[in-house]
Amino acid sequence: MPTSRLHHTFFGGRWYRRWAAWAIFVLSLRSQGLASGGPERTSADGAQANAAVTYENSAPGIAYVGSKVCAGCHQNVYDQYMKTDMGRSMSEVAPSELKKIPTSITIFDKKLDRYFQVSRDASGSYQTEYGLNPDGSLAFKDTRKIEYLMGSGHNGFSCIVRQGNYLFEAPLSFYTRDKTWGLSPGYESQDYGFSRPILVGCAICHSGLPEPDRQAAGAYRDPPFRELAIGCENCHGPGELHVNERVRGDPRVRKTEHARDGAHQESTAGPRLGGAARCRAGGGRHAAAGDARSHPRGAGLQPYLHIRSHMAVLISSMAYVE
Repeated sequence: MPTSRLHHTFFGGRWYRRWAAWAIFVLSLRSQGLASGGPERTSADGAQANAAVTYENSAPGIAYVGSKVCAGCHQNVYDQYMKTDMGRSMSEVAPSELKKIPTSITIFDKKLDRYFQVSRDASGSYQTEYGLNPDGSLAFKDTRKIEYLMGSGHNGFSCIVRQGNYLFEAPLSFYTRDKTWGLSPGYESQDYGFSRPILVGCAICHSGLPEPDRQAAGAYRDPPFRELAIGCENCHGPGELHVNERVRGDPRVRKTEHARDGAHQESTAGPRLGGAARCRAGGGRHAAAGDARSHPRGAGLQPYLHIRSHMAVLISSMAYVE
């Protein structure tokens, strides 16, 4: 079914409005503890009970140490985590990453009237965009070296190229289920070429510790990432306090040392939520086309609240189109 028709059928009609009304009704019951089979703590009580909890590593100035430092004491956990999809969310281009996929392919997109290629030689892996004149002669050609792969490969991955201190998405992504290359998400309708910047909002959720240059969109320091894949501190918050106290042998008596479901963090990206919070609280880049809001059973997502007490509701921008 064409996308436009699907949006109209699902989001635009009477059925959707009835479904939305029913969903809101059920959610209102859950907020009162009626739909879950028992009472839940009310938002006011929950906020009061948790307001006194302050995680010390959420304070400004607490530094990130990197997952390899965490591995010094938690080697087994680290080794297991690095095998997960999140632990492989971003990587540099290596022969081992590309040996199982086709790296010599040409794709023509009729709508854009563009050719796209993936190629590889001894110096690395590349993507190329080019166009032809009506007589078949070359109109233009732009080739860029692939620097990073964004994605674990479980569903696929997109490619990142670099120009100076700027990072850009490449036109082609690899889709694991289809075992082939295709236009990157969004490129089927827009002629971005190699001009679509990797914004910090994307890098924060898909990588470990990005180092953006806040002066320009898509600009990063050198190197652009202190840690490539999503790591320990994306969810637990900066580890400096915890590491220093363990090195000194301080007794582990406080429950407020660090946040486990995401603390407010400071980095070169500016104030931000820990990974568990910032990537599930709504307002992510994937929700930019619609309206994403976090609906907890109480106030907004905080370090002392569990992720399971929240949900993100995405309302499509097409929801009310008749």
